[in-house]
Amino acid sequence: MANGSMASGIGVMVAAKGGLVRDVTVGDCVELLDTQAAGQQFTGSGMVCFYRLLHTTRVFPDDAPPSIRMFRSPGQLTCDELVDRYQIACRPIRDLLVDYLRERQPAMDYSKPQPNQRVRGSSP
Repeated sequence: MANGSMASGIGVMVAAKGGLVRDVTVGDCVELLDTQAAGQQFTGSGMVCFYRLLHTTRVFPDDAPPSIRMFRSPGQLTCDELVDRYQIACRPIRDLLVDYLRERQPAMDYSKPQPNQRVRGSSP
């Protein structure tokens, strides 16, 4: 979505919802994202830029997520999902990579606080 079409996207949302640009909510953007996904329309970088524009111009409250991608994040991917994103044709190589990631997973679990994170977190 180019800048002109991004501006027209804002115009369409304002026209559909009524009000001014400053009246657009995070929920309105998520609703638009859902509507586009249901219609299988492109929701890529244009929607991200559209949301970011509204966020950086402080249309949204300070506690609003900085990116609309946060609403569509599926969470942490499994080792299988990570490897399968690359569509590796050779099944033994694919399985080897999955096994390797599973073996390394406990050491790479970023959801657990690391020792230096605990120290920084407890500092005033």
